Amino acid sequence: MVVEEGIVVEVREDKVLVQPQRSDRCEGCSPEFCFSDDRGGLIIEAKDPLGVKVGQRVRLAIKEQSLFWYSFLLYGMPLFGLLVGASLGHVIGTAVNLEGDASLLAIGLGLFLMVISFLGVKRYIQRLDREQTYRPSVVEIIDGSS
Repeated sequence: MVVEEGIVVEVREDKVLVQPQRSDRCEGCSPEFCFSDDRGGLIIEAKDPLGVKVGQRVRLAIKEQSLFWYSFLLYGMPLFGLLVGASLGHVIGTAVNLEGDASLLAIGLGLFLMVISFLGVKRYIQRLDREQTYRPSVVEIIDGSS
């Protein structure tokens, strides 16, 4: 499990917004879990099974498997779409004898399939977000006040 500590800055119905301590792991964090607040600080949206309050110091955890899966979805699937589209475009362009335009077809089809895969991944992640299966979770209240 990947564990982070932070301070609760906002409580919503079934989730909380936590401002984590900056660490080296923040550099590779998935944008689906973290976002910036108005002042440029990092905020993590997490499940709240413990009923925390604003100002409490908490420990968050997420399974490495979840981070790996999100990384694959966000980076691997669009790359796969790009490669398949480019290969398919090149094969089609060569088969219909487009000569120099085969490369343009490969680039265009590759980019098209990459965009389609981005949209598909976005839709899939939105569905996962409703289920909150892969969201970080508050696992411990460390301190009652900041």
